[in-house]
Amino acid sequence: MHMLVLQKTKFSDQSVKKQIVLAPSSSKQQAMTTYIFFDEALRMLVNAFLASVVLLIAASGIGLAVIETIEKTSERPASPRQFR
Repeated sequence: MHMLVLQKTKFSDQSVKKQIVLAPSSSKQQAMTTYIFFDEALRMLVNAFLASVVLLIAASGIGLAVIETIEKTSERPASPRQFR
């Protein structure tokens, strides 16, 4: 089984570089390394995707309701100039 490994490397200027790599599960755990199993990472990505789909559908529904309300309140009779 493989797992995703989040490696944090500290540099002399106090900056930290984060890197995610795919590693075999039998590798030794190093200091400042957090292991995430691949199935857990995949589950997190699926949950994030489903949440974004729900938010997108909700936002589009609200946007369409706002547009419909604006169109209903701004109804005016058509001017004959528009049909020339």
